[in-house]
Amino acid sequence: MAELLAPLDMAMSEEPEAIETHARNGDGQAQLAMAIIEEHGLQGRTPDRTSAVQWRQRAQENRRFMPITQYTAAFNSQPSRVNIINVPVQSISAAQWQAVDKCVALLSSVVVKDPEACGGVDETRKRRVAWVQAAQR
Repeated sequence: MAELLAPLDMAMSEEPEAIETHARNGDGQAQLAMAIIEEHGLQGRTPDRTSAVQWRQRAQENRRFMPITQYTAAFNSQPSRVNIINVPVQSISAAQWQAVDKCVALLSSVVVKDPEACGGVDETRKRRVAWVQAAQR
């Protein structure tokens, strides 16, 4: 669960300037972290819905390429070949989007409805403390 919630943990614990540098350099995890910071006004930032939407959009559009090697065997006296195919892959999976959104919804509300949303009761408690601290900076 910690890996899925890495952008949220980043948003609550790291300096926004460092996160923004990574986000501007194309890091999808940092872009989602910036969206969380801007939307909720964490780390001493004033909430900025427009900026949050822009960061979220950049994170959604962020793709990297995964090289796949394909071997073509010799056929009809032709030599065998190795081809490399670059397949685009989302920087943030659908499961990660859902996990982060669910945990943020839990942390930003007063009522705890599903403590499993942030990784169990103990993890939720720790993240709630980090959320409050990040919101008060």
